[in-house]
Amino acid sequence: MALAAVAGLVLQLSWASGYVPARTLAAGPVGTSLFTLNARCDSSGREDLVMVLGEQQPGVVVIVGAPERLREHLDESGVLDGHPYRAFFPMGHLPSCGTAVYARVPVEEVGDSPVPAVRLEVEFGPVVLVPADVPGPQDGVAAREQEIAALGETAAGQVAAGWPVVVAGDFNAVREHLPFRRLVDGGVDGGGLAGGESAGAGLVNAAEAAGGGWMPTYRADRPPWPPVLEIDHVLVSGGVEVGSIETVRVGGHAHLALLAWVRVGQ
Repeated sequence: MALAAVAGLVLQLSWASGYVPARTLAAGPVGTSLFTLNARCDSSGREDLVMVLGEQQPGVVVIVGAPERLREHLDESGVLDGHPYRAFFPMGHLPSCGTAVYARVPVEEVGDSPVPAVRLEVEFGPVVLVPADVPGPQDGVAAREQEIAALGETAAGQVAAGWPVVVAGDFNAVREHLPFRRLVDGGVDGGGLAGGESAGAGLVNAAEAAGGGWMPTYRADRPPWPPVLEIDHVLVSGGVEVGSIETVRVGGHAHLALLAWVRVGQ
């Protein structure tokens, strides 16, 4: 019985090994830093966000669920004055809130895309950035699956057109969720999404590409309890190298931010 118990414990620990929090990886020495955060259409914690952005100085900032008051505060603070190129994609049901992209380099919106996307000329070459703001469980399983499929379709279309792709934001899905697994690796049967979009995109999880482990991001505003859900991700296609990725705490926000260093064309 004792041997069986020990064997069972070893097996359980091996299963749980993927849930050891990732170490904080050192920033990549070259490339572009990408910062992404879900503000959940809440302007609280905006001073903390200004402080973190001032400390990190990312090259590209993606804030999903960015309400008007938060965007105004970022402008008033001057913390993103070095990011004169902007794009904003309002939510259909709440136009005052949406996805805001700030960059040091010109931003060109991608037309005829299933979901919003922009093209950027970052260090070493051009890249298509696809912000992710996937509906949560409260909006129904179908809505989440459709949005994740649309992300895969968008990424695959841009890869097919010769563009390296980065998909970043809140996927409202952990690694084990089948729609997310299909998006990243084509699913357990290799079939991908409907039409094979994810397989065509060739996306990989930046946390895995950088040699990191489990990086939970939600929920981060209920101390002393740490975040336990890994629902925010950065995914990259071929042609994009990940130097590092880490979580960043922003006071007053339910999500941890992600800060990834990427370089294109290496």
